[in-house]
Amino acid sequence: MLPLTCHSPPRNSVPAAFCGIYALRPSYNRIPFCGTSNAMQGFEGIQSVLGPLSVSVDGLKTFFKAIIDTEPWRYDPLALYMPWNEEAYQLAEHGGGRSLCFGFNRNNGVVKPDPPYLRALDTLEAALVAQGHTGASRSSLQGPERSRRWN
Repeated sequence: MLPLTCHSPPRNSVPAAFCGIYALRPSYNRIPFCGTSNAMQGFEGIQSVLGPLSVSVDGLKTFFKAIIDTEPWRYDPLALYMPWNEEAYQLAEHGGGRSLCFGFNRNNGVVKPDPPYLRALDTLEAALVAQGHTGASRSSLQGPERSRRWN
């Protein structure tokens, strides 16, 4: 038996981490809603998704692969046609995940982050770089450019 459940609210991943479990929020329409209830049905302004919660990363993969292997796009016209790709899951195009690049945005130009948040980002970046990955700083739009895009 695989201990897992599904969630649909968009922000369950962080509380899941605080409870020692894993959560995955897939892309919109990746996991079909066919046969389930959806509180956001008909309100496409905020797109809800179904995603698994599990006690292990392997549980997430098992759930996700099992759903995708049923070819849900044959039964649900909104489900994305995207068969399981083991090569992509293993990050074959990225050296098997040995050398990834992570982007860090320490300030979005609107809200200044608190020092503990910035410390956490610095610690995370240092740990990733120590494992052979690359950290890239990303800056947000500033001044008139940001105003033009937001208005």
